[in-house]
Amino acid sequence: MRKRQKGPVAASAAASSAPASANQLPRLFDLPQCVERVVLFPLCGADGLALFRHTCPLGGQRVSEDYIKSQIDRLMVTKAINNIVSYRVPRRVRRDQLRPMDFLLRLLYIIERSGEWAAMVPIVRVAKHLGRVERLPIELSSADVEAVGSRAVFEGRCEAMRQLSLIQRHLIMRLERDDNGEERLDGDRLTVRTLQTLPANSPFRDRFDPNDPVCQYDDADYASVRDAVLYEMRSGASQVAFQYVQRPNNATRFSRLGDTFEAHITIDSYPTIARTRLWTTEPPVSGRMGAARFPETVRVARQVMGDDAEVAFGNPLAVAVH
Repeated sequence: MRKRQKGPVAASAAASSAPASANQLPRLFDLPQCVERVVLFPLCGADGLALFRHTCPLGGQRVSEDYIKSQIDRLMVTKAINNIVSYRVPRRVRRDQLRPMDFLLRLLYIIERSGEWAAMVPIVRVAKHLGRVERLPIELSSADVEAVGSRAVFEGRCEAMRQLSLIQRHLIMRLERDDNGEERLDGDRLTVRTLQTLPANSPFRDRFDPNDPVCQYDDADYASVRDAVLYEMRSGASQVAFQYVQRPNNATRFSRLGDTFEAHITIDSYPTIARTRLWTTEPPVSGRMGAARFPETVRVARQVMGDDAEVAFGNPLAVAVH
């Protein structure tokens, strides 16, 4: 009987089937671990990594918490948001808090599928300037991940809204989908347009971006969702209360609320100078000069501000109004 010699192929097969030593972990796909981590796992995405964790104990060991964090960090650098957002892994598990690995896998999925952040980064910095964001980078927590909503809601939104859903709490905003399937931003309806629903004469048609589409918000059309977000944070304040009145239902209240113009005051202060501006949409009265061209605005400003009107503006508001 001839003795069978062990050639290179047989030796390799025997080596791969041999039990792992105490210092060597078995290979999940019979591949070097560096190939798994550098080549294979990044191709799998968040969903694939979550599935690997449940295939066997070895899968859970390979797709570790440290590995998921390394992928989140890699994506943050790739999307250039590592100076805008960070994250805190929950450690003390409460009923209202995700477990650490659930949090990491969901955060990885959200960032992975959130698109390009280049246009959102300046908005976050504006929010910081307005005092809405306490400090940068924003530290994402379990509550932020859960505020994104279900996967169906997340996937059904454009990229700009996906990003907003993750950081909304830090911008002091609330993006939600109501029971009727309508999107609402701080309680007001946010209607996203498509090219098919956009009027033919819309000035926004030529630069329509499906990732940040034209929308209607607060009874006005905006070139993009991000533009609507900037409009909402323009005063650096949060909506405290909201009243919606229809003329047919309450004509008396409507007549008391139906102003024909909008006015607002801006105050900018610097180390050596401060400046105050009063803006209005009231049409100017012809034949008058200065603030007297806007009598209704002057009347309202003096009524609301009282003696502070003189402190803020000096003599310009001390004009006769009729």
